[in-house]
This record gives sequence, structure tokens and C-alpha cells, in this order.
Amino acid sequence: MARFNLRMPSFSLGGLGDFFDRTILLYVVFTVALFSVFLVSTFPYEIVVGQILALLRSSVNVEFKTAEFAWHRGLALNNVRLSPVAGDSLDPYLELNTLWVRPVITELLKGNPYALAIQADLYGGTASGALNVGSGTVAGNLEVSSASLGRYQPLLALLDEGGQVAGRLSGNVSFEAAGPSVETGQAKGEISLENGSLEKAKISGFPVPDVHFRDTRMTFGLQNGRMEVEQFNANGDELNISATGQVSFREPIDESVLNLKATFLPGKNAPDNIRALIGLIPKPRDAKPDAPVRISGTLARPRFR
Repeated sequence: MARFNLRMPSFSLGGLGDFFDRTILLYVVFTVALFSVFLVSTFPYEIVVGQILALLRSSVNVEFKTAEFAWHRGLALNNVRLSPVAGDSLDPYLELNTLWVRPVITELLKGNPYALAIQADLYGGTASGALNVGSGTVAGNLEVSSASLGRYQPLLALLDEGGQVAGRLSGNVSFEAAGPSVETGQAKGEISLENGSLEKAKISGFPVPDVHFRDTRMTFGLQNGRMEVEQFNANGDELNISATGQVSFREPIDESVLNLKATFLPGKNAPDNIRALIGLIPKPRDAKPDAPVRISGTLARPRFR
């Protein structure tokens, strides 16, 4: 018996199939992009930002001059100041030329409109991070890059007129606060300072020798208004410093209380005045040069023992 193998004819779309695939892909991309644009542009920024400000204002005074929609960056808040609640006469904690706030799309699709991505111009550098607000809690993280230390007014206020501070600050911090006051929160982080310097400075009328540090690093934790200095190292040609301990913050900032253990060693190019000041730090007669000393008092009036 003869057998016949019959095959069904096959058809190939060739380039036509690729065309349809690309068209569908483009429609998907276009739809997602359009959805994202409308989602960001119609996001209720005023309500969300208002909720955050209401939560923060029990501990800090938040002010900004203008607010405007900035498309892919979300809402732009211009000339932002975070200052103590006690009064306008005190230096602000933080000043930002512009703060951009936008929703985190992935969290927004999950029904959480209070997860925000933030960006800022910060003292000649940049800052970026995330903020999540919910049920009376605030949590987030912030990364700072190349902010100018010489433009930070609370630090300059510690010096008499004419003192100069320089250096570029970078670092990261994560934080969380619960309850009506962010002062009850906690934070941890690490910061570094490149080419830090202090020149022509006086503190409480007493001249401070010029110092220049190539590299400065600090790791810290913060809880209930007290900063735990886990490790601090500053290395320079004139002076080398290492320290650990606590700083309890007060208002104004120069009244913050110190409880530190520090080591001061002259650098390889230390001038005579710095060597003389290190020699005046009280130590037991048989103490080694790198023996630590206790620092108490306040930022404006430290005491060595």
C-alpha cells in the first residue's frame, strides 16, 4: 500500500512580523511614558507636602518662598529654610536653594503616596535621597556630595568675625522618627571632608592657629538629641586628631555639651604655636604623647582635662 506524506504549507511574515513586534513595543513604551507623565503631573503635591510639614513643624520651622511644578523632578520648593522653632533670630539648621520632591512611582502604584524621592542644591553641592511618611513616622535616607563647608552659617557663627572655614563635605545618613517630635528619632551615618581648613579664626576672642586637613572622616549615630561620635579622624600636615564620645545638642548650637575623648598629635610640618598648644593640654607627667584627653564644656567653651 502506498503511503503519502502531506505537509501543510507554511507562511513566513518575515519583516512584517518584526514590524508588528516593534509597533507593539513602541505602543507599550509610549503608554507607560504617558501614564508616568500624567501620574507625576497630577500628583497631589500640596496635600502630601502639607502632611509632611505638619509632622515636622513641632520640632523645626520649615519655610520656603515659592513652589512650582518642575515636570520630571516633581515639585520645586525654592529658598527653603529649616530653622529652630524658638525664633527667627537663630541661625537656620539648613538652607537649600531648591528642593525637588516627586513620588516614587513603584510605591505610588502600591497605593503609598507618601514615599517621596528628593533632590536638592546644597551649599554649592548636591543632595539626594528618599522620604517615607506614614502613621506618624518619618523615615528616609540622604546622600550629600561636595557641599561647601565655608557656606554653612551655623559653623561660621562659632567663630569671631574674620574666621575662614573651607572644605568639601560628602556623606550619607539614614534616619527614622516616630511620634509628634522628630527629636525623638534616631539616625546614623558617615561623613568625609576633603581639604578642610581653618584660617584667621578666633573663638571667644582667642586666636586659633591655622590648620589644614587633607582628609577628615567621621561615623556617628544620633538619638534623642545626642550624637554618638563612633570614630573621628582628621589628618593634616600641622595637626592630627582622633576622637570618640558624645555631643548633646542645645539651642543655640554653640551651647551644645561635649563629652569626648580625643588625641592630638603634631603633624610633620607643625609650626611652633601648634606644638606649644598641644604641650599645654593637661596630661600626667608619665603619659605617652598619644594618650587621650577628656574634653567637656560646650562647643563655645571647651574644657580639657
